[in-house]
Amino acid sequence: WRVDVLHEVDLIEDVAIAYGYNNLSPEMPNISTSGEESKQSIIKRKLSEILIGLGILEISTYHLIKQDEVKNYALKDSLELLDSKNEYKYLRPNLLVAMLRIMSENKDSEYPQKLFEIGRVFNRNHQKENGIEEKDNLLISISPSNATEIKKHLDYLFKMLNIEYKIKEKIIQPLIDGRTCSILIND
Repeated sequence: WRVDVLHEVDLIEDVAIAYGYNNLSPEMPNISTSGEESKQSIIKRKLSEILIGLGILEISTYHLIKQDEVKNYALKDSLELLDSKNEYKYLRPNLLVAMLRIMSENKDSEYPQKLFEIGRVFNRNHQKENGIEEKDNLLISISPSNATEIKKHLDYLFKMLNIEYKIKEKIIQPLIDGRTCSILIND
């Protein structure tokens, strides 16, 4: 049982050491490549820069949530890990659960609390080969706040991205009806 073997590259390195680096002949591959930042990374970076400029703090939470959070937020059809060694045993279906946990645990932080996260969420999708759909989501939380302040932040964000958007009322559990919405781009 070796704790330093985390990936197949670690095994390849051990073989190279055993064989002897000086016995290997370097060879240039017969392909040309050029590296560049992916479009998705550029969008994430730009979103982060705009939101940080608005004074919103970026957080990064675990991809796993607790069993009691699945029950408390009525997250039906959640994806459970088979052999979890601790209480975090479900893949998060949204960013809201972890955001609410962070906000409830930071009671001594001054108000308003302004946080955002760009992170991966996991949901069932039987059309996918492995039955799991992974998507990157953005969640912005400002508490306490009101609709006017939220709209002001959204207007600035989408103006900086040069994107038209609409707001449509939506019921989102476990939040209060009439105080939640969807943001629509190209309907």
